[in-house]
Amino acid sequence: PICRLFRFEGFLIQRALSRSTDRIAASLITLAVVFAAVVGLKHMTMSLKVQSQEWVEEALTDRIFVGSRLLTPEEYGAFGTVNGVREVVPMSHNTSIPFLIRGIPADALRYGPLSGSPELMRKFRRPRTLMMSSQLSFTLGLASGDSVSLPSAQGNQNYEIMMVTDDYGYFLDDRSYAVMSLENMMTFARIDTSSARQFTLVLDPGSNQARIKNDLYATAGQYGLYITTGDEKSRFTLRGIDQDFVIFELILAITALLAG
Repeated sequence: PICRLFRFEGFLIQRALSRSTDRIAASLITLAVVFAAVVGLKHMTMSLKVQSQEWVEEALTDRIFVGSRLLTPEEYGAFGTVNGVREVVPMSHNTSIPFLIRGIPADALRYGPLSGSPELMRKFRRPRTLMMSSQLSFTLGLASGDSVSLPSAQGNQNYEIMMVTDDYGYFLDDRSYAVMSLENMMTFARIDTSSARQFTLVLDPGSNQARIKNDLYATAGQYGLYITTGDEKSRFTLRGIDQDFVIFELILAITALLAG
């Protein structure tokens, strides 16, 4: 009926529709692809959040991370006098060959999986034994029970991976590392153990981290402390995932609008 009233306009509309079949089909295909991408992105976001929450539970829960000037054991022992601090773990005794390896005194690991197992503690103290973080394990394609070759003054030596865990060895930024007892590291690399400037404080379960942070500044603020609580790092980590994926979602939304 419209074509009868507006013959010229109707003719133009019919011709435009007949010539735009391919464009409409392409738009529909693009919309379908965008929809599939959105579904896939949502699934990937949820999966990454679950993995991050599991990592947060192991590496950040009931932890406070302290940076300072170089401190002797007598000086950083003051951190342990603050109510709620369970263990003071120095994190400065490292080597980066062939990847980041932290040497930690076995006596400082009286928490996590080793705390209730004398057998695991003996294994950790045993020569040529180490633990790996989940990220380093994934990167190298290695698992608990495998061996990794490390260079030393005596040539390459195989070290057994006794456990893959994020309970030990994390300090703020680097999530890809290995951990061995400080005693074993001293036979593997030349390091100065007379002082340290990075520390992980393990807290009593459920401790008020903001209160402990303030108490640390009051007790040892003269050492030039820089303190990050596990709660602060957890919020930053999980919020960062949401912010990263918002950008991808905006790109997909713009693509969908253009296709439509």
